[in-house]
Amino acid sequence: MTSFAHSDAPEQVFWRIFLSKTWFSSTLVGGMNWHCFLTGAQYGGYDKVVHFIASAAIAAVLLTVAPVWLAACLSIIVGIYKELFDWRVQKSRVSASDLLADSLGVTFVVIVYYLVANRF
Repeated sequence: MTSFAHSDAPEQVFWRIFLSKTWFSSTLVGGMNWHCFLTGAQYGGYDKVVHFIASAAIAAVLLTVAPVWLAACLSIIVGIYKELFDWRVQKSRVSASDLLADSLGVTFVVIVYYLVANRF
């Protein structure tokens, strides 16, 4: 179990929980092979989850240094670039469903950002 100090900032607590191997591996991706996850190998049924999480994480990190619109746009651009990379380098097709998962991840972060920002 991850322990928290009462003085920890909310974002520190968030990242500590998110990156906790036991929580992350059991809740989000089950028993997925970490080497495959980190190296871009075939994800099987986890591919859309990976796109959602990666885009959401990119948007969340960018929100710490950029306005919301810029963080969202850059996150979507990264997703489009990844699909173009797959098409040109790995000779696979561009997946509209991967781009949709990327967009949903970014949308999720933006909605959560506005919900949290309006509470404080």
